[in-house]
Amino acid sequence: MRLAASLCLAASLLTVRWASAQTFREAPPGAVGFGGAALIIGDQVLVGRPGTLIGFPLPASHAGAIHVFRRDGERWTETEILSANDGTLGDGFGSALAADGGLLAVGAPGADGGGAVYVYQRSSTGRWTERARLTASNGADGDRLGASVALEGGVLLAGAPGRESDRGAVLVFGRGSGVGDWSARSVLQGSGTGAHDWFGAAVALDGQRALIGAPGPWTLDSAGWKPGQAFVFRAARRDAWVEEGRMVPQAGDGVQALGVAVLLDGSDALVGAPLSDTLAGAVVRYRRDGASAWAPAG
Repeated sequence: MRLAASLCLAASLLTVRWASAQTFREAPPGAVGFGGAALIIGDQVLVGRPGTLIGFPLPASHAGAIHVFRRDGERWTETEILSANDGTLGDGFGSALAADGGLLAVGAPGADGGGAVYVYQRSSTGRWTERARLTASNGADGDRLGASVALEGGVLLAGAPGRESDRGAVLVFGRGSGVGDWSARSVLQGSGTGAHDWFGAAVALDGQRALIGAPGPWTLDSAGWKPGQAFVFRAARRDAWVEEGRMVPQAGDGVQALGVAVLLDGSDALVGAPLSDTLAGAVVRYRRDGASAWAPAG
């Protein structure tokens, strides 16, 4: 099944009626990219301000930050601004956000040239404290680790779509005994992927399965758009993941850049393809049939 979308998957999913609305704005001097990522956690809204956005002519003017807003009756009030303890210009801190069980994962794909992911813990009063900084032991400039993140149950996925000439990869980190105790467990790459596939541009995690997008170059100023694809991996045991399924556009259906955004919920998967249908965009729904077969759902 294909669902019409104006640009990306998020726009299709957020068709919710609200009794009242408030626009979050924050524009301190030199700020760039406020709203590059956003997340709701209980009574808080977290908004990333990474300093640069892919596909837009915005300079990497600062290290990035996260603005924390908290509900106060019918209003939202900014209560905190998070930044990396070691942040530097161009880190892109706040480009991607994910949360689970009082923990927050923050992507900084420009950090140290190859990217990093920061882990924060929320206190009982709602304040956030940095607990860990995750990097790849064999990372290289341009990997963009942290361009996408997913977090659930002590497992953290971090996309590195720039690795190996933009073939891309996803690093799987596991938590040890402490909140700040994380280690790299696996590196995932989709079968048949190659240069400029951007595997890891988007990641989602649900239980023992991960959904990973590989859309290829998809920004409006990119050359050589691809149909794109997405992959499902399953955790076979603690440190081993196996590729369970591959989602590709059907011939002649006009899908382009499949895998820019992904969502996974049990046996259902939604995959965004914003360049489809002459840039009108689409979301393709897939469903697991049986133990491991994934197919478009009509």
